[in-house]
Amino acid sequence: MVLGYFRAIYVEFTNRCDVHTFIRCLIHGFEYFNGITDVVLTDRMKTVILGTDENRKPIWNSTFEDLAATLGFTPKVCRARRPQTKGKVESSIDFVKNNFLPGRKFVDYGDLNHQAIVWCEKKNRRIHGTTGPQTPAFFGQISKIPGRSKESPQRRPFELRRRKIWCSMAV
Repeated sequence: MVLGYFRAIYVEFTNRCDVHTFIRCLIHGFEYFNGITDVVLTDRMKTVILGTDENRKPIWNSTFEDLAATLGFTPKVCRARRPQTKGKVESSIDFVKNNFLPGRKFVDYGDLNHQAIVWCEKKNRRIHGTTGPQTPAFFGQISKIPGRSKESPQRRPFELRRRKIWCSMAV
């Protein structure tokens, strides 16, 4: 996850790429940044959109759409075959691959993710080449970030649960 204005990054490694894992990682990213942005721009993956309608509007994955409605952010997807709309994230992936992963030793995903958080905190303190200011200036001052929602008392926590039911039952 990358905050577009400051280019601050949050990294989490998983062994799955389903919608529940994606949402869990997204929520962890919001927790890391102490808030939720007004807009969440994602790639055109099946965990976010199932396709487009005849007007080229996204057909949202219902679980992701529920998350957006519950947390109060506006979901947006990158335009197809337009890499310039997702350069911040793509360059951050290269940054992680080239600066965090080489030579890294870890026991399990928990250990790797702990190391990633420590690394993110260090890297988010750097003066970014594009944006200039040190990114940690925004920690603790969430409401001052452009595009950041103020905490709303109407919001309730989004809880993701898996249930097993008999084939003759309905949920």
